[in-house]
Amino acid sequence: MVQARVKNKLAQRASRRKKRIQADREESDRQQERLYNHPLRYCLRDRWHKAANSKSKPKSSSHFAIMGRLGDHILGAQAASCTLPDRDYVLTDLDGLDGYLERDWVVHPEIIVLRDDRLFSKESRRVTSNDLIKSLPTDSIINFQDFGLPSEQIYRALPTPKFQRRWASSNGQIVDKPMNLLNMSSSNYEITPPPLLNRCSLLHKATRAVKVDALARKTNAGLDLVGKPTTTDARMDADLESCLQFQICSQAGAISGWHMDSTAPITWATLERNDDHEGAEDTIKYWAVVLVPDECLPSALEAFGEKGPEWEPPREWIRIISLIPGDYLIMPPGTIHAPISPTNCFFRGGMCWDSRIFLTHTLPMWKFIMAHRDKASNEDHPKQAANILNKVAGIIRLSPADFNLSSEKDIDDAIRDCQWLADASMPCECIGSCHDVGAEHCRCQAGNFVCLQYCPCSCSNK
Repeated sequence: MVQARVKNKLAQRASRRKKRIQADREESDRQQERLYNHPLRYCLRDRWHKAANSKSKPKSSSHFAIMGRLGDHILGAQAASCTLPDRDYVLTDLDGLDGYLERDWVVHPEIIVLRDDRLFSKESRRVTSNDLIKSLPTDSIINFQDFGLPSEQIYRALPTPKFQRRWASSNGQIVDKPMNLLNMSSSNYEITPPPLLNRCSLLHKATRAVKVDALARKTNAGLDLVGKPTTTDARMDADLESCLQFQICSQAGAISGWHMDSTAPITWATLERNDDHEGAEDTIKYWAVVLVPDECLPSALEAFGEKGPEWEPPREWIRIISLIPGDYLIMPPGTIHAPISPTNCFFRGGMCWDSRIFLTHTLPMWKFIMAHRDKASNEDHPKQAANILNKVAGIIRLSPADFNLSSEKDIDDAIRDCQWLADASMPCECIGSCHDVGAEHCRCQAGNFVCLQYCPCSCSNK
């Protein structure tokens, strides 16, 4: 009798949760349509058109105008939906995320939008973009992208006071010369959603192992690493360790071309408010993604690998996910995306690897990025990549079941793939131009790769 009552209560609770989830999805779809049809979307497209058609040569040839042509194509697509059966992303809370990562994710990883007030139960966990800009060290040099310049000259550096004054001068409005702060190293406490931290810890384990080895070499003792060292400067840092947590801040009008994240990680990011007094939907981020039908994937990747950020996929493949403060976006490995800022936008986020899909998703996408590393990603290849991959190979050997491996052949094949990527991540040793050396003596030419940014050669394709 007692068991029957308990069973009945559990069934009622499950039924209520199912109804609530369906209602949340339907409300989210209505919100997606509302945010996508926000006046700022049309204002942004109008500013792009005016810049592209300007009689002023500097304005019409600026990065803002060039990227605006791509942005106009993207914002002619449709809003994303989280409603079954043909959903574009999974909408969930913390409890649902844990269950999804445990089961469905391993079979078919999808884009996730996580919404749960428990992630920000403490007021101290909230940080605004205004807080970030004000907190920049006054004696630092700030590196950023300046969209008012030609595309090949967009990287600039300004002393903090000048940067802060220029940032404030836009007053949060769409401007023709927006600034973009990318991959700022983060000094935040751990804000990774707990289910991701628990189930997708491979990158954390591998970077920790590399760090321990480095400390051991310095001290001749195998010291255990407690915590994670961080930096507070706003520099752009390409090392894999810095990707565990990052910060990105952009002004209204900024856009990134189509790209995959380097190393094909699981990328997560949460959007913050611009100030403490704004409304729930005053800050908006348009996160454009390409969802390619399975039968078109080979040809789509070929086209993307050739054209990179300027690729124009069919609009029917493009979906726009509109994010508001508090949303956590989680992207599976190899997601092709192009973020657009109709307002000032400040993201805090990080990257991780899941050992269960590392061989089926991360490794193949990472190999694609390496083969098209001048087009597929907008990030420099991490200097630590080879060391990290060697550690992953060791973890595969010690714990093959974590990677769903059983036979010795499958284990050897996985380790061989890791070794291929590790070798491809090593710089060439050419002095002068690689073309003067020849493929038999140049690692990059032998692999038919463009040179890495940290190769010592003088090649101009880095």
